[in-house]
Amino acid sequence: MYLDSIVCNAGILLCQGNLFGAFTQEALASLFQFKVIIIMFNNAAIGIITSFFLKNLNSILKTFASALELMFTAILCWLLFGIPIYINTILAISIVSYAVVLYSQNPVVNQAKQPEKETLLSEEEREQV
Repeated sequence: MYLDSIVCNAGILLCQGNLFGAFTQEALASLFQFKVIIIMFNNAAIGIITSFFLKNLNSILKTFASALELMFTAILCWLLFGIPIYINTILAISIVSYAVVLYSQNPVVNQAKQPEKETLLSEEEREQV
């Protein structure tokens, strides 16, 4: 997935004629701004938390987790960067919030599969088999 992203971005930069311009001193220096470093650490933490979600949650909760992630991303982008939140974003956040409340009232519980019990046979029973 990362390799695909690198190849696609390099291809787009090459088509636009900006491939070598992306590696200038000024362009690379912009990566070391405080907000950019915070975003990098935040996304790394999101990746680690997502791996825990994928391991431990059922598919419905995974869907809610990704929806909540988008909701928090919109709010944090507004707080940190001043990106405006429009009515469609507010509507989407409202729908997701209502869905989470509705689901939390009667959640689906997955029952773990229990391994088949192996019965220990006595020596007499083994001889009969």
